[in-house]
Amino acid sequence: AGNPRVLVTFSAGEVYGATAAVLGFPHTGTATAVVDSEVIAIRKDTFDRLCRCRPELIREILRELYETVCRTEQTIVGLTMKQVGPRIAAFLVKAAEEAAGPGAEPFGFDLTLSHQDLALLLGTTRETVTRFLTRLSRTKIISISGRRVFVLRPDALREFTQSR
Repeated sequence: AGNPRVLVTFSAGEVYGATAAVLGFPHTGTATAVVDSEVIAIRKDTFDRLCRCRPELIREILRELYETVCRTEQTIVGLTMKQVGPRIAAFLVKAAEEAAGPGAEPFGFDLTLSHQDLALLLGTTRETVTRFLTRLSRTKIISISGRRVFVLRPDALREFTQSR
């Protein structure tokens, strides 16, 4: 009941649902692809056989599970401790930094999520996302052209992430 919340997102190459396979628990989460995706499902018996043949696979799955738990905790803290503006700004900073690569200054990236999906991810409304993006655009912190977001003033955008 209530509004759905996105607690963790997965990107290409990441594992979803591994806990169920490793521990034999029923999987209780749901996943929705927000971009075109190719998903590979592995049968339990095949998965068990792979783990017996390649024991290092279990260590890698445990690492992925740990990272998922950490990301989920960060999301919960962000949803409960920060106001919506800093959450949106933090999302933009992270997306720009990931697009730029290690050590590069964030500049531009494609916003593949709709404002509605971004709102769901950040625990707010579509209108609030649109209003905040417009505010950042008017103050020349970002520029938006179609789905392309350009970070014009990275330091100013980072400052927004620190607001409560």
